[in-house]
Amino acid sequence: MILDTTVLVDLQRELRRERPGPATRLLETSGDAPLLIGFVTWLEFAEGFGDEDRSACESFLSAFRVLWPDADTAWRAARVSRQLQASGAPIGDHDLWIAALALQHGHPVASRNERHFARVAGLTVRSY
Repeated sequence: MILDTTVLVDLQRELRRERPGPATRLLETSGDAPLLIGFVTWLEFAEGFGDEDRSACESFLSAFRVLWPDADTAWRAARVSRQLQASGAPIGDHDLWIAALALQHGHPVASRNERHFARVAGLTVRSY
């Protein structure tokens, strides 16, 4: 399962409060599914940290395997973008990359932002 930034932010908040919530329950019910993040999720999450907090950010993110794009990912993202533009329902570039990685690797996307990801044909979305 590829985790969107919303999941990571919610999970971090739940861990800080020491009170499990929806993100924790999502991970608990994921079974043996690998917990992955796309490179762009890494970037979005890291934006919430200053340079002085780099080690804390990297420590948190180390629990997840990062998926990096290749030429196939870029072509998938471009195809999805064209399809969404043609339907009049585009999504942001960051979400395009996440969706393309999910389609390429055959994993669902977990996100609280189901509205964007649900527009992508063939993409399985796990909302919470």
